[in-house]
Amino acid sequence: MIAPLLALALLQQEAPDLLPDGMARPVAKVPQLDAPLGGEWGIRLDGHLEEEAWKNAAVLAEFHEVEPFEGRPADPASTILIWRTRTHLYIGARMMEPNPQGLVLQNQHRDAFLNDDDRLEFVLDTFGESPTAYFFQLSAAGSRGDALIGDNGNRFNKRWDTYWEARTQVHDDSWTAEIVIPFRSLASGETGVWRANFERYRGQDRSKYRWAGAQREFRLFKLANGGLLTGLNDVEHGHGITFTPFVKAKRLDEHNGPRSWETGFGGEFDWWMTPQLKLSLTANTDFAETEVDDRRINLSQYSLFFPEKRDFFLEDANLFEFGLPRNNSVVPFYSRRIGLVGGEEVDVDSGARLSGRVGPWELGLLAVRTGQENIDGEVVPEGESFVLRPSYNLSERVAIGGLLTYGDPADNDRNLVTGADLRYNDNLFGGEFDLSTYMVRSEDDTEDTSGGSLGARASLRTNDWTYSSQFFIAQDDFDPGLGFVQRPGQSRISNSITYEPRPSDPGSSVRKYTFSLSPSGWFEDAWKLMSHSITLRFFGVEWHTGDKLEFDVRYAGDRVTSDDFDPGGVPVAADFYDFVDYSVEFESSEARPMAVTLDVRNGSWYDGDRFRYEAGLVWRPNPSLALDLDYEETQADLANGDFATRVVGLGANFYVGPAFSWQNVIQADNESDELGWQSRLRFIHRDGQELFLVANMGWVQRIDDVIIPTERDLAIKLVYSVRL
Repeated sequence: MIAPLLALALLQQEAPDLLPDGMARPVAKVPQLDAPLGGEWGIRLDGHLEEEAWKNAAVLAEFHEVEPFEGRPADPASTILIWRTRTHLYIGARMMEPNPQGLVLQNQHRDAFLNDDDRLEFVLDTFGESPTAYFFQLSAAGSRGDALIGDNGNRFNKRWDTYWEARTQVHDDSWTAEIVIPFRSLASGETGVWRANFERYRGQDRSKYRWAGAQREFRLFKLANGGLLTGLNDVEHGHGITFTPFVKAKRLDEHNGPRSWETGFGGEFDWWMTPQLKLSLTANTDFAETEVDDRRINLSQYSLFFPEKRDFFLEDANLFEFGLPRNNSVVPFYSRRIGLVGGEEVDVDSGARLSGRVGPWELGLLAVRTGQENIDGEVVPEGESFVLRPSYNLSERVAIGGLLTYGDPADNDRNLVTGADLRYNDNLFGGEFDLSTYMVRSEDDTEDTSGGSLGARASLRTNDWTYSSQFFIAQDDFDPGLGFVQRPGQSRISNSITYEPRPSDPGSSVRKYTFSLSPSGWFEDAWKLMSHSITLRFFGVEWHTGDKLEFDVRYAGDRVTSDDFDPGGVPVAADFYDFVDYSVEFESSEARPMAVTLDVRNGSWYDGDRFRYEAGLVWRPNPSLALDLDYEETQADLANGDFATRVVGLGANFYVGPAFSWQNVIQADNESDELGWQSRLRFIHRDGQELFLVANMGWVQRIDDVIIPTERDLAIKLVYSVRL
């Protein structure tokens, strides 16, 4: 299967000036102009587009509708203006709006998740033919966000941040924006030709307008369908040096225990050795400002996966990703294995990272030294971890790569992992086709064990249909010291087909219907069935307003392998169980100040029955305030007893412009009988120059129902970046 596709990718040549819809690929030459003012940004950065330079900028005005009616000329009109100096890229936006009172202005803070906000989003492939790119978004209310795109859009790292600035203004007939991106913030090639695409989202009717490739089956991240920006050669990246020191102080209080103070300093040093390759060094790395993990109750036999949230490991994380996209069951390199053991922090004494591109090669290299730590009476030894992730782009459609990791921070074992992968992306079969394959092997000298894993995933996305098929195998002795394996010794086969037809009547209130079928199975040796699931979405509907309603039925099964399995404290005997449940899910549009979600599931479960529901409420009366409440409850009546689990989360967030945020998260559950509160204040003077004040507090309910405090800590941290 792989060989013919590889040959096709190397031989197939599309006309470089045509897109899949037959339209000419748009090309814009970015003029080099003189900045009218000195200072950091060179213009009066206020969102008004008043400087003379904007009148001489390249104009991108041929936008076309993607949603809801594909291919129509954009109405209202959208215009992008671009110019540059030797050191900065300037992007202006003028979004005509006949009903400015209908603008959805809900988020203004940094890195907000913009669901229905009016916004501009754009991608920049600064090498012109790379499977990786930079993503930027700016809401009409002023929220800035950025991300790294990898694997031709199949991987998306929203938690990555770089240095740039923007301002917006709302007018009587439009909203406008000014964006400034220093070239030193972006790695770039030498040809001066970038692939790029721009997309406007209009919140009041949930319409999308795109500069290039205005087809629903292709996402904005589909780099091969973007336009071209020329004239971007001979840019200055400065000396390519960024020094980011920090100082911190932390107070720790233990209930009926000592009170202690910790102070320290450290920092990171970044050096762009070339405009494409960066060396980063870190010492006394600190994660005091990291957001708390979402609280979850595990009612399965297997471990839960939690995403990485620490900034140092998110930097250039797309270059280290290996394995199948959208698969958290087998992750050969999982950065949370470094500096965290059992959810507790382990000091990262020092580290080095080399990341970027050299010709057709993309490279990620990481070396980290962690200190000794005593966790719950067990000593975690000091040790080193090493990761090498090279990738070679055979063409813009095909990449092959490898993986090498060494180390196991949990016990300092001599654990070696080696692997290889192939990724293919193309416009085939009337849509976007993706194929990913990998194979990897681990060797643990301490345990004298070795094992492997391999897998493949193929997907095809067309206008109305989406297909995907995936399999992977993880041998019982496959134990990557820096990875995550949810179900060792098992393999999984899964398929999915989704059909989303749209009403033929353009006046219909319905945007699309959804029908899907998703069968999957987990197997042990000799194809012994361990779990299975067949989910049928027999009806789903999404209205133009953004409201959604979905009905599912699921036939599933699970083999309990040990009598020790006791979800909710109720034992379930070892056996194979089949069960059927039904679910209904409703989600209201977040374009309104108040939005609700409700997911109800009911049916058989193991040797009894289960009723489960999740409810969410979000209230955003203005961009400065957001309150949210989430509640999840599971009630089960099993042969050996019944139980009920509950998880509640409350968020209260306050913002003063894009620079100041005060975020509060309160979480509690009745399994641990613990309540936690994280209060996180962040002030951004400018990107890289930030002040954090973070408080973490906890309480626990004793058997006698008395609630007592547990650990409490308060940390203040100042980060001040200097760029040369």
